[in-house]
Amino acid sequence: MRKTLSIMAMSTLLTLGLSNNALAADSSGEKSGAFVGVHGGVSLFGIGVYVDNKALDDQGYQMVRIDKANIATFNVGLNVGYQYFFIPIVGIRGYLGYDFNGNRLFFSETPTDQELHTSFQNITFNVDALINFLNTGNFTLGAYVGFGLGYGITGLTGSKSGIDEFKSQQYNGFNIPINVGIAATFASSHKVEIGAKIQTLAAGYNIKERIGTIEFLMNTHVINVGYSYIF
Repeated sequence: MRKTLSIMAMSTLLTLGLSNNALAADSSGEKSGAFVGVHGGVSLFGIGVYVDNKALDDQGYQMVRIDKANIATFNVGLNVGYQYFFIPIVGIRGYLGYDFNGNRLFFSETPTDQELHTSFQNITFNVDALINFLNTGNFTLGAYVGFGLGYGITGLTGSKSGIDEFKSQQYNGFNIPINVGIAATFASSHKVEIGAKIQTLAAGYNIKERIGTIEFLMNTHVINVGYSYIF
């Protein structure tokens, strides 16, 4: 009986010791503060085409090839914001972001061989929840998930007639990307992230045609690597 009680007491002390060490590690977690960052990666740039909210089946466009596939282009951008940790493992951040997604083919006209290309710039205000599941003295590993409210700007190059046609149409730049990724922080100030931005509500053009209202939606799904400095 005495031996059993001794073992139980030692186990309790060991458990308390490990818990205290974990709390001590957590207390040295990532700091709150303003940050500025840059990122770069790949944009899977697709163009969704819909007629009266249904996917276009190319009827009525025999002379125009609309490239709807996801095309891999480059993505670069920057973020400026502030992060705050309620406890060492749970925090939140808000930031203003800018993204530039590289040029891709929009459509081409068969008779004239004229092409129209587009790029996409996006300015967003973002809110992310931060969870750090590993905190040590000089290293933090965690994840984030959140969303942004953005306004996108398209850049059109190519045939003048095609550019004029789209510039005369109704444009809605508002979009909502979902942010998700993992992050590692070194020496409390240097953060490296691998993340993705997934478009839900996309920006695009509305055009009235004989077959109905046509929507051209800019779907930019981004995978990137970023660096931020926390002040």
